Amino acid sequence: MDGDLSSLLTAATARKLKKYDSLRGCRFTRGQFWDVVVLTASDEKQAECYKHQMEVKRKRQEFPLGVSFHVFADPPGPKIGDGGSVLFTLSELDKLYGKQLESKHILLIIAGGYSQRLPSATVLGKLFMALPMGERAYQMLDLKLAMYIEFPLWFGPGVFVSCSDDIEVYDASQLTMPGANGIVALAHPSPLHVGTMHGVYVLNRDAGMQVCKRFLHKPTIDEMHKAGAVLQDLTSNPDEFVYTDSVYHISLSTSKTLKMIYAQLNPLDCEVDAYGDFLQGLGTEVDLGDMKVTKNISRVSDRLIQVKKHILCCLKGTPLHVLPLDRSKFYHLGTLHEYLYHFTRDDNFRNELGIVSNSFSSSKPDTVAQSSCVIHSLVNGSVKTGSVVEYSILGQEVVVGENCVISGISLNERAIIPNNTFLHTVSVSKNETSAFVTIFLGISDDVKKSVSSLQEFSALTMLGRALSFNLQIWNLDLSDDLFTNPGCGRSLWNARLFPMCETMELSAATSLKMVAAACEGKKVDICRDWEHLSLADVLQRKDDKMMLAHREQLVEALGTKVV
Repeated sequence: MDGDLSSLLTAATARKLKKYDSLRGCRFTRGQFWDVVVLTASDEKQAECYKHQMEVKRKRQEFPLGVSFHVFADPPGPKIGDGGSVLFTLSELDKLYGKQLESKHILLIIAGGYSQRLPSATVLGKLFMALPMGERAYQMLDLKLAMYIEFPLWFGPGVFVSCSDDIEVYDASQLTMPGANGIVALAHPSPLHVGTMHGVYVLNRDAGMQVCKRFLHKPTIDEMHKAGAVLQDLTSNPDEFVYTDSVYHISLSTSKTLKMIYAQLNPLDCEVDAYGDFLQGLGTEVDLGDMKVTKNISRVSDRLIQVKKHILCCLKGTPLHVLPLDRSKFYHLGTLHEYLYHFTRDDNFRNELGIVSNSFSSSKPDTVAQSSCVIHSLVNGSVKTGSVVEYSILGQEVVVGENCVISGISLNERAIIPNNTFLHTVSVSKNETSAFVTIFLGISDDVKKSVSSLQEFSALTMLGRALSFNLQIWNLDLSDDLFTNPGCGRSLWNARLFPMCETMELSAATSLKMVAAACEGKKVDICRDWEHLSLADVLQRKDDKMMLAHREQLVEALGTKVV
């Protein structure tokens, strides 16, 4: 049955991509596409990076003409979360458009924040990650615009909210969307373990759009059963499943309520969730008195509780309609493991999106495993099973091991990249000139894991060994000077491990020596005069325009080589 569904979704996706391609560089008729597309960013630096990339795409006429694009950086100060970004964006749109908003279809993509679990996409943004979908240069943003091509016709004017690291593949050829006030959410049948990491809707067993009973935010499997969220259809889906969240539409009246909430809370000084805080208090069987507003939150404060309760009270009574898309799948690309699995091992995903092993790249025949992906790269060496290589130049004596992610690397000398290795070269600023840092990790390394003191440092691991052991191998001293802002914790994210070099080639070769030394347990001589940066430092000093220029040059060079 899954094979039949996958074939159906493959055909549906192809239709959407074809329709979107016909609009790229052309003007669309009213209601045929979004009037406004908005991206959120966590700060001004990220916003400028997004704006530059969007301008490049606009110059190439990769969007339908006449679409208004905006990037809104979160206001400076405390983190306000994705829900806070939505509130702030609605307020900014109101300033720009006023009454005109009442007739506009708006797509809001929450794209702020820096990904610690998918570092290759964090510098330029997950929304701009390259997708190996054949010769056409597709990014996540292009795919989202294509997959949502029908939504302006489905929904009335309002704001459609999506995230930057998920993909919804669906066939809705037999569905019609009646107008509805409040919030209308799309739901996808998912295994119970997926529901524990997302939102789950409690619905009747009726077909078509229905009023939601309750919304469960990252529930346990036991909580799903007790709430009546677990379903089973023996004719088509013999396994138990739940309907999980993905994207939703906010009507004009609810948008006004959210703008009012932001005005009342301004300045917003704590994190708000666009799913848990907006949807958790909605539904016909919700009891706000029993609501645990701080569930799944590690740091609780009186102010946080006050803000969350205020939002719940203001949204009380807002209708929550849910449209179950039974012929759909939801994919998340937020981690290295998910990224590798879906691109290299998930046959259904690869078929449904047209994922190929060689996307606008040049490589020797039979040197790239069919279950790997090479994207916008010049590869004269070999790439083994289950690896992804993007925007890289690899010489003929370079061997990429299994289950690796290689991004922006330039290696011409003989090199063997061990299995399960992550390598990513980033352009950074150094005294008004450019330099390069190659970040290296093990695919399974937990970049977010943090310890509060040096005495607990032994709990951190990297490349399959204790990080303290690796520091000795690399002749680096363990002290608080090793970390960027140790007061916020000590982790792989803020550990200054990565040497800054003058050229891309030297940077990649040096970091690979450090990887090999850690794997072999042998000391390596690294110039102690070189400045070492952390991942957190790299984001503050990144030169994204230099990175984009390098990618442009590589793509242009490949244009003469790709057959």
